[in-house]
Amino acid sequence: MFHETPNLIKSHDKLNDRAALIGELSHLGDMSGNHLKFRLDEEGDFSDSAMNGRESKEPMSQKAPAGLDDNEREIFLEAFTGLHDFLGSPTFTDDFHVDNGRRRIWEQENLEKVSPEAKKYYNSNRLATNVYSAVIVYLDSLQDLPISEEAKKALQGLNLEVPEELLKVDEDGILLYHKLSDEDKIKAVGGLVRVVRKTMEILEKLN
Repeated sequence: MFHETPNLIKSHDKLNDRAALIGELSHLGDMSGNHLKFRLDEEGDFSDSAMNGRESKEPMSQKAPAGLDDNEREIFLEAFTGLHDFLGSPTFTDDFHVDNGRRRIWEQENLEKVSPEAKKYYNSNRLATNVYSAVIVYLDSLQDLPISEEAKKALQGLNLEVPEELLKVDEDGILLYHKLSDEDKIKAVGGLVRVVRKTMEILEKLN
C-alpha cells in the first residue's frame, strides 16, 4: 500500500513547473502500482511547455478581434484560453488501458496524496475524453464568429482535420475511441494537437 511522505506532498513554486509535476505523479504511480508513462509529442517535449520556450501567447494578454460583441468576445477568449491550456497539458498512459473502472478506483484512492497542482495536471491529460472533447467544442465555437473570411475558411478547414476516431460511435452509441489501444489513442489525440497548434497560429494573427 502507498503511504504519504513529506517528500511526495509538496507545493510547487509555479504551476507550470512541469518537470516537478511529472516527477511527483510518476512517483505516486510507481509507489501505488500504476505506472504513469508520460509521452513525448512530435516536437520532442512532454507538452508545449515553457521548458523549451515554445509557449503560446499567454491567454490573458490575448485581446479579442475588433468587431465582436460582448458574447462573441467571451466565446473567443474562452476558446483561446482553453486551446492554450490544452497545448500545455501532458500526454500520459497508465497500466489500466481500457479499464476505466479500475482507473477511477485508483484515482479515488491516490490522487489526494499529491499536491493540488499535481492533481490538476493529472486531470488535464490530453488522452482523457472530457479533455479532448472540450477542445473540440472550443474549435466548433469559433466557426461562426464574425472574423475575416480568410481566417474563417482556414478555421473551417482545420475543423475538418479533427481525427474521426475522436468523434465516431458504434451501433450501440459507444465512442470508438474507448476501444482504441493506448498507442492509437496517442496518435488520434496527436492529430488534434496539430489542429489546435494551427488554429492558435490563426487566432494570434487576428489582432
